[in-house]
Amino acid sequence: MNASLRDVKAKKKHDWSLKGLTTRKGFVRTTNAIAGLLVVVFAAFWTIALIDRIIMPLVVAGGVEISVPDLREMPLASAEKVCDEKGIELVQGDRMRVDNRHEAGTVVDQFPVAGSLVKPGRRVEVVLSVREQLLICPDVMGRSPREAVLIADSTGIVVLLENVTYRHSNALPEGVIMYQQPQPNERILRNSELSLTVSTGTKPEKIVAPDLIGRQISEIDLVLAKFELKLGQVSRYPQKSSREGIILEQTPKSGTAMVSGQRIDLKIAVSPSKKGG
Repeated sequence: MNASLRDVKAKKKHDWSLKGLTTRKGFVRTTNAIAGLLVVVFAAFWTIALIDRIIMPLVVAGGVEISVPDLREMPLASAEKVCDEKGIELVQGDRMRVDNRHEAGTVVDQFPVAGSLVKPGRRVEVVLSVREQLLICPDVMGRSPREAVLIADSTGIVVLLENVTYRHSNALPEGVIMYQQPQPNERILRNSELSLTVSTGTKPEKIVAPDLIGRQISEIDLVLAKFELKLGQVSRYPQKSSREGIILEQTPKSGTAMVSGQRIDLKIAVSPSKKGG
């Protein structure tokens, strides 16, 4: 009886030990499962964060294109601010452009042009304006075209004698400047052209061929304009005894009645080394 009671107590103790062992194993398994779940959750969180913060912006940026803004007529500082906001880089080129309509340092041109589609970080090169000091246009009224050329050269502007125009005048003698453009004392750019209108004096009552024999061909524009005539064909003849450019013959002859716009053909002397034409 005592032996049987001891066996029963031993069995119960054994059963409780097994039950406790089983409970501890279950707890360990549960703890491991929870820990594993937490690891998975944290891994998923950081994977999502990596994709959202790093990978996706790179993927998206790779396909994004930005429309280049119109930077013209902006001061350089304003253009740089606009480019920063757009995510593109502004670069000042080596070229500058003289432009007295804008303040110095204003954007007057750009590449790529406004509206072009570019990737973020693309460079936009701009051309800035510079101001050139303006000159005061000299007063050449009443002077000869040759004097005007000398004055213009010393001032920094240009007179092209081949562009001189002529007009009859009852008030001014022939050969003097009666009109100029730009006007005297007007502010102009260096190397601007000064256009001249020269008086041919009073209009002749009759249009006849003037006497051109012995004149230099470079000096007959005024007399032709006075009679409203034009230069015709010019033939060149080698001459030792005459200076080059001297008129030897003319057709029609001087005094011949003519009409406005008619041409006079000339033969002029050239160096014997040159061929006639």
